[in-house]
Amino acid sequence: MFGAASALAARRRVVRRLFVSVTAAILACVGVETFFDAGAALAPVERYVGNYSSQDYWNDNDPDLGYAPRARAAGSSTKIIGGREVYRVTYSIDSNALRRASRSDDTGVAVDCLFFFGDSFVFGEGLNDDDTLPWITQEQAGARWRVLNFGFHGYGPHQMLAAIESGRVRRVAGTCPGRQIVVLQYSEQHVGRALGRDSWDLHGPWYVLDDRGSAVHAGRFDERPGTGSAVLKGRYRPEVLKWLDWRRLFLVSDSDRRFFVALLAAARERLSAAYPRSEWHIILLDVDPSARVTEELEHQGIHVHPIRSILPVWRTGHPDYTISGEGHPNRRYNAELAGWLRTHVLDAR
Repeated sequence: MFGAASALAARRRVVRRLFVSVTAAILACVGVETFFDAGAALAPVERYVGNYSSQDYWNDNDPDLGYAPRARAAGSSTKIIGGREVYRVTYSIDSNALRRASRSDDTGVAVDCLFFFGDSFVFGEGLNDDDTLPWITQEQAGARWRVLNFGFHGYGPHQMLAAIESGRVRRVAGTCPGRQIVVLQYSEQHVGRALGRDSWDLHGPWYVLDDRGSAVHAGRFDERPGTGSAVLKGRYRPEVLKWLDWRRLFLVSDSDRRFFVALLAAARERLSAAYPRSEWHIILLDVDPSARVTEELEHQGIHVHPIRSILPVWRTGHPDYTISGEGHPNRRYNAELAGWLRTHVLDAR
């Protein structure tokens, strides 16, 4: 009798401890989520006015790139943060669904081609057409050059590779009988986008490494195993998981770096089929780039130019080189890069 009572008491103690532990864990989760909810609520409200966020501007179902601008669109965008207007601009998209780099689609006498690839830095987010890097470079280079801006908001190197593999770049650029120069502007951290870690590119091109370490197309991000579940997604996703998603975009491992190099190497190889004499240059945005990346890219025939070798004082949010209160590059940044490109790349033989 005494033994049975002792066993029952012990079981009750175990149940109580389990209950206390589970309750403590739940309260901890609630506390963490409350903390992140409060942080999100206290953050300055960011919103856009204009057709920038509408279907008049965005094509959310591009079969090759996942998303893209609409051909011949004029995207009006006014960004307001905490009630203050940060910028008011228009994005002019040409008949090839690229942002205009000059007042006409073709200079008429161009024999040399300059391809720009990248994300919003190259596209020129927060800037009018004539303040972007491709536009300023076209003005400085002259009519002999045809400059094409393949950058877009949030793009990664996987979109560049997909644009090349799908034949878009060749169809837009044509023969380019003179020189062909490719200028990339990426960070090592952009590999997170190519790995499908961001929230805005749900249908983008999905690449994997084959047995030889080469990047090969495997479908779209939404076709990966395990991506069909709607649990903890969208508006139901906890703030703490959203924060972790954002942090994960900027964590880069050595295997991620190998994937980054493989994507760029594959892009160079594929484009060389159409333009065997193309010259490749990357402006690497990392303040302290990995030697493993820079050395391997040089080995792959891609000339590496760390941003600090061009703008020694560069840092994210630098007041002289970014839009005030916003973080994207301003006209001064683009003008200095364009001048450097003309001197060290276009005019160098």
